[in-house]
Amino acid sequence: MTVRARPWRAAVGIAGAVGASVLLLGWATSGFAVLTTDADRMRRVARDPQPVPAVAVRAIDGTVRPVLAEPHDTTARPRAVIVDFVYTRCVTVCGVLGDTYQQLQRAILERGLEDRVRLLTVSFDVAHDDPERLARYAMMKRADATVWMLATPVDTIGRDALLQTFGVQVVSDENGGWVHNAALHIVDPRGRLVRIMDISDVDGALDAALDAWAATP
Repeated sequence: MTVRARPWRAAVGIAGAVGASVLLLGWATSGFAVLTTDADRMRRVARDPQPVPAVAVRAIDGTVRPVLAEPHDTTARPRAVIVDFVYTRCVTVCGVLGDTYQQLQRAILERGLEDRVRLLTVSFDVAHDDPERLARYAMMKRADATVWMLATPVDTIGRDALLQTFGVQVVSDENGGWVHNAALHIVDPRGRLVRIMDISDVDGALDAALDAWAATP
């Protein structure tokens, strides 16, 4: 009896551990509604838009301005913004984002939407990505300054505030680079983060930005 009972007790123990793990997973992912942190973040933002802090950033021309400020003084109606986060030395996911932004820029210009939607790339590599490096990145990606702006926070405090608001996780890769998640973040003309889209969903991101623009008086 003793020998036979041991496998049974072990099975019960394993089942209990698995059950506890499943319950913890369910709690951590909002009751099984999502399976990843990024998906949960997308749901939460869509349900409860988040105001973007007016962090000071340095643009390609060296000027310092609030992160969501239009590149030039204007009395025109504010545009919706699609925001991504990169660092210019990145050769992995940032390259995909650059290609995605080229597609978005082309669609915006071809459809005549530049008065409604613009693009903003924020580098989180505060120590390295100065205006000169941002300008080289913009030239390489053929960024049109009327549509696609690039900037870097002036300090790590501002950078961290943006990363927290947008839910971007950045970890050193111990080789001078960074590992980070990536998404297309939709900010409405009122300065609120209203949607987070997958980086492959170019059409969806543009439609969401247009919806955000149209919904703002």
